[in-house]
Amino acid sequence: MTKHLDSLQIKNFRMLEDFTVERLGQVNLIVGKNNSGKSTVLEALRIYAGRADYNLLEELAKFHGEPCQVVRKEYNKLTILPFQSFFSGRELVHNKKIEIGCQGKGVLEIAGGLKVEVQQRLLVESLLG
Repeated sequence: MTKHLDSLQIKNFRMLEDFTVERLGQVNLIVGKNNSGKSTVLEALRIYAGRADYNLLEELAKFHGEPCQVVRKEYNKLTILPFQSFFSGRELVHNKKIEIGCQGKGVLEIAGGLKVEVQQRLLVESLLG
C-alpha cells in the first residue's frame, strides 16, 4: 500500500508564503508561468520526503548558489545564516518557520535554518492501532 499526501500545505518556503492544495489525487499536474513556484513546490516535497536532512538542504542550497554555512563580513558585521535563503523574503525572522506537509497528518517544520520538529501522527497511529 502506497502512502501519499491527501493535501499539501507549504508556508514560508522561498516565494510560497502560504500555499495550500486541499485535495491531492494519486497523480497531480502542476502548471504555471515561469517563476511562479512550480519548482519550489517540488523542492518542498523533496525536503518533506527527505525529512529535512541536513545533507539534502546543503545540496539544494549549493545547487542554487546559496550559502549553506555562516557567512560573516567583519567590516560591516553582516551575518548570513545557513539556509536563510530558503525562507520567504530570504530572511530569518523571530518565530518564523517553514512548514511543509499535510495538515493533521504530519507537518515538517524548519526554524532558524535548522530542522526543529517533525510531527508524525501517521507513525503514532500505526503503532497504536
